[in-house]
Amino acid sequence: MCAKNIMAVERNAKVTINVGMDEENMPENINWESTDNPMGNAEAKAFLLSFWDGKSNNTFRVDLWTKEMTVNEMNFFFFQNFITMADVFQRSTNNPEAANEIRDFAVKFGKKVGLEFKSKG
Repeated sequence: MCAKNIMAVERNAKVTINVGMDEENMPENINWESTDNPMGNAEAKAFLLSFWDGKSNNTFRVDLWTKEMTVNEMNFFFFQNFITMADVFQRSTNNPEAANEIRDFAVKFGKKVGLEFKSKG
């Protein structure tokens, strides 16, 4: 049997976030771009960014939204983030029961804030 040389390919991506602020330091616009995004510069009304520091067992986070973001948009934004967190949690921990708890919470949250859900089937 012949062993093949496997060479790891180092790959990097860069994400840049630009936040335009008004005179009171309130976000007016948010633009982001990524070296992996073929569409180039993209606009956003909000973002949540979290980093886990394993040395201090702590999360550093940045959460910003523009003045134009409506309450209904924020409700849907959070609902989608809860669902995404459940999916990521399940993939990273292989714990579907706990992930389903997050999904159940997301649905309860969505109903509480007035989001409409279409029934399947």
